[in-house]
Amino acid sequence: MVTLFKLSLLPMLLKQLTLSLITAFILYRQHYQAAVVAQNPGLANPEISKIIGEQWRALPNETKSEWKALAEVNQHNSA
Repeated sequence: MVTLFKLSLLPMLLKQLTLSLITAFILYRQHYQAAVVAQNPGLANPEISKIIGEQWRALPNETKSEWKALAEVNQHNSA
């Protein structure tokens, strides 16, 4: 049974998970953005974001885990 206490923790847990995933993707995007822009001159930023997003989704879980670990290290160093 889901209690009110457990429900009150849900937003915090979702925020932590989302921040971790977003941060990993942002690091990945920052790393590869210049190369994608160079390969696609004249393409607007939303299209660049789509390309990088597709690349991110196609990554193996092991590679995503490496980016997530890097993001966690970055978060701890920023705290």
